[in-house]
Amino acid sequence: MRIDIKIKSRKLGRTIRFMARETSGYVFVDPGCMTWGEQLFDRNGNAEIARSEAALRRVARRYISRVAAV
Repeated sequence: MRIDIKIKSRKLGRTIRFMARETSGYVFVDPGCMTWGEQLFDRNGNAEIARSEAALRRVARRYISRVAAV
């Protein structure tokens, strides 16, 4: 089982897909059919974990804000 959301970001000008496995909760951005995509880490170097859709949406908001600021 997994949690999967797509967010159409106006800040980045594209749709971004976030996915987390319910068993581990590790968050990946833009996973493809051949790879898991990019695993997300917080500013302290710890893996982002989301065990619910609400938690995954919080991680997604932080990621979009961080990437848009660059």
